[in-house]
Amino acid sequence: MAKLDRHTLFIDEAETDIDFPLRSSDLANTKARSVQQSRVVRPVPISPRQDQQNNILVPVSADAPWSHYDRKFSVDFGSRRQVTKNRKTAGKFMIRTVSGPNTEEHLIYIRSIRHPSLEHVEEIFTEDTLDGLNHLHIVTEYMAVSLLQVYRSPAYPTEPELSSILEQVS
Repeated sequence: MAKLDRHTLFIDEAETDIDFPLRSSDLANTKARSVQQSRVVRPVPISPRQDQQNNILVPVSADAPWSHYDRKFSVDFGSRRQVTKNRKTAGKFMIRTVSGPNTEEHLIYIRSIRHPSLEHVEEIFTEDTLDGLNHLHIVTEYMAVSLLQVYRSPAYPTEPELSSILEQVS
């Protein structure tokens, strides 16, 4: 199998301030195969309520969600999620927690993803802990799945397949 020399440039990367190495087909004919650098500019961080296309963004609160939601039970769909009940509306929601040093990047991408086939994000809570890690608590719609539905469903896609799907819908 031939080596593929390509770089995927996402639409929003055209507005970033990051250097991406791009291979030029003209460079293949030259003896010195160098990597050409492309400089693109990322916009200032997204405003709290709207993005550039005037889409309403997911609200972000700077506290833990447990003052707004009651935990009912946990489920494990590859990552642990809490099934919760909203104290004001009594609606059911799922909360997934993401931790790590790059939670700001996750926050930007999660707030901008909108697609009818993906779970709807209701709100996001950010929490700084004593261990120095940032935690994102992502509140999504509750989707009940029975064991029969899980049994009849096809095998789950692989991580590269999921990545490809998310690239196409975002």
